[in-house]
Amino acid sequence: MLGFGGNPLINIIANGEWKRASQMIQDNGNLVRKWSVAPSLTGGVAAADILPIHQASKMDTITVQFLESLLWAYPESLKKRETGFRRIALHIAIRARAPEEVIFYILDKYPQGAAVQDVLGRVPLHYAISNHSSMRVIQSLITICPATSRAADNLGWTPLHVASNMARSIEMVDILIECGAESVVSVTKKGNSPLMCATMSAGPDKNIIISRLMEEEAKFEKTAYFKNFRHAENEAMRSQHYYNGRPNAPVHSIRFWGIRKLKRSNSFRLVV
Repeated sequence: MLGFGGNPLINIIANGEWKRASQMIQDNGNLVRKWSVAPSLTGGVAAADILPIHQASKMDTITVQFLESLLWAYPESLKKRETGFRRIALHIAIRARAPEEVIFYILDKYPQGAAVQDVLGRVPLHYAISNHSSMRVIQSLITICPATSRAADNLGWTPLHVASNMARSIEMVDILIECGAESVVSVTKKGNSPLMCATMSAGPDKNIIISRLMEEEAKFEKTAYFKNFRHAENEAMRSQHYYNGRPNAPVHSIRFWGIRKLKRSNSFRLVV
């Protein structure tokens, strides 16, 4: 009995038999388009419907040559999402720490993938930072779609929050601040700023990142954007979250709502 819903190609890929899988594609290219059920492909509890491209992207031994075979038979597969976390091959490859050349090949063939959000609201950049991708990969993702440097996931975490929490690279934090300084004052749904995330970190660059974020926060408070942010925050307190002068929402919720409201006038396009 096959382990992946009846698609023998996915079974062969899961075993890392790349030559055999390539031959199978040549013999029957339709297998590349066949969806199958996979148990917990991307770390979830429930099974997901996947294509061969999704299983291949999860393998740390995947090669560019094999990807070429897959895309020759089904070029559109890079755009397809598995049904568990609605991730495309780029999400999966970055999470699996696939070889750099594989990630660059995927980006070259489908650069729009850099802006795709999964069911958690995370773009590939979130995962590149949290899964220790190289600076080359991170810079490539930002260059292709600069807006993702400011993208907040469903819990309000931007890439800067992730990088600050990891506290692994001051260079990474500097790049993210340069791309979108407003992320410095953004807060998660729990009310945490990047600075607060950094203070809770045990990363090697913790102290220098804290200093950098404190410096940037002080600088940012003088900008027009920050004044507009405070105005949106105060408006939230007066209207939506306050009744008869009494707050009915915690301050961090008010701040989060204010930032979201402000961002609507400075929105960026992501693919959900």
